Amino acid sequence: MRLVDAEVHGTWLLGGNGLWHGAVHISEVSNPRSALTPDTLSAGKPVPLQFMADGTIAAYRINNDYLKGPYKGQELRYSSTFVLVKSLCQPDPQKEKSWLEFYSLYMHLAPVKDYPASLCYKVRAGHSGILLRTYADGKNGLPDGQESGDPVTYQAPPKTRKSLKAGDRFVSSRTGRFYVTKGGQSTLMTFGLVRLLTGEKMGNEQYWVTLDPELMEPDGEIQALMPAWMQKAKEKGIFDSVQTGGETEEWKVSAGTPAGFMGCEDYPGRESGQVEREWFVHLEVLSADPKMPAFLGNPEGVKGEKRTVLAPKGRILYTREATAEQETFTTTSATLGAQCALPREATTPITDESKQWWFNITGSGWLPEKDVAEAGQYDLLKLGFQPLEENSSGDMTGSPYEGWVPKAFDSVSRAAEQGDEWYDQVPPFTVT
Repeated sequence: MRLVDAEVHGTWLLGGNGLWHGAVHISEVSNPRSALTPDTLSAGKPVPLQFMADGTIAAYRINNDYLKGPYKGQELRYSSTFVLVKSLCQPDPQKEKSWLEFYSLYMHLAPVKDYPASLCYKVRAGHSGILLRTYADGKNGLPDGQESGDPVTYQAPPKTRKSLKAGDRFVSSRTGRFYVTKGGQSTLMTFGLVRLLTGEKMGNEQYWVTLDPELMEPDGEIQALMPAWMQKAKEKGIFDSVQTGGETEEWKVSAGTPAGFMGCEDYPGRESGQVEREWFVHLEVLSADPKMPAFLGNPEGVKGEKRTVLAPKGRILYTREATAEQETFTTTSATLGAQCALPREATTPITDESKQWWFNITGSGWLPEKDVAEAGQYDLLKLGFQPLEENSSGDMTGSPYEGWVPKAFDSVSRAAEQGDEWYDQVPPFTVT
């Protein structure tokens, strides 16, 4: 949350323009490696944004290139590329009342042309046994522009036991020049930093391999950083319009797999006629499932794997004294200064002679089970979540005055009164 709060705009619940904003923005400020900037690409360490949950792609739109809009005689570029994933939370697969359908939305992703094309090669017919060499981060051979160097410093990386045969394909992200020593003679050779291809699927491991034209031949290009779902969408050749996916194997995605990279957006600057630029993505999780309010109350009583200990502000703390024979807890004059919600395992729970559970809440302060509550993974109401319901007027300019807004702020205010660590900076406010 500290990273998200550092963003200039695009925060949840109200945006910087005073209108409702049901999402968060992540930009190159908080997550620079997920922006396809020249610096990120030259460093060779781009990290795509990842899908948050398993599901199927319900809808998407891809831009081939950035769209443009006029502004004071200039053209401002922006991306309307998005992907919407439909998911199903199933706390108990056997009890349908415990399920919840929801969607995750990834907006303003980089368009197709932002993804760099990398050269593909294949081993020429009649050649085999070409050994792959190890890759070490930062060791990329002779610096660009330098024609020669110390053969020991820029010695070719060690060979692995893996080799290539005729017809094997790979994609090269960059080249590097290393010295190969044979028979006491050092020769400067060009190698590619490569990933092996199985069909069009690229492996994770990187190697160096010779690009000697007598051994290798060019075999097209691949936009290796482009996520699989976008590759499929690109093959369909329809740009700048919303397309539906479907609950088929083709459109399935898995949590943790690439969703894409941040798009770049131009916007009017503070000074007249000035244009500023930002890489960012808009992330939103939403549900139209009518079971949402009931789901928060865990109607089927599903336990889940995780449990949370809830300790309210003001409880009298105890000290613990342990001997080989027994556990002794002694009351103190100190009280808990703020409400706490801790993973159960973090409280090192133990029992005393009467089999009552005790929980370590502050490090030196303990509470008995009668002074705390426990919540399961799906006891979301107990964990502080609440439904905010509103029949929208349809007028976005009226969103700060709709009924759910004071409800939300009232919840934040009550949490601040409890001294919750996440809300200790919340100032007093009034909603009218």
